[in-house]
Amino acid sequence: MQRQAALAVRLRTRGKEYQRVLDIGQAAVARALRTARRALPEGAERTAVRHALDDLMNRHVLPDDAERLAHEQLDREVESTHSPATTAWCKHAVSQYVSPVRGAAM
Repeated sequence: MQRQAALAVRLRTRGKEYQRVLDIGQAAVARALRTARRALPEGAERTAVRHALDDLMNRHVLPDDAERLAHEQLDREVESTHSPATTAWCKHAVSQYVSPVRGAAM
């Protein structure tokens, strides 16, 4: 509940710019979950990750390790596709999406 309240306040005060940050954070978490799911063999664990992805996209419910997974994905991509500054910005967006209460203002 605290997460939702913090998001609502920041969206009211920062508008579309902050919505873009949240969208990028959600996209980074979703990409990490998709990567994790594809790496797993068929079975219960892969299905669980699929359900976690559905929960994220449909209800903004995060798995416990969402931030860690997204940061690891971004770290792997930095050498091949992103600059360190872009990766840092994306990590901040993930942190805002996961826990806007503790995150610094953008």
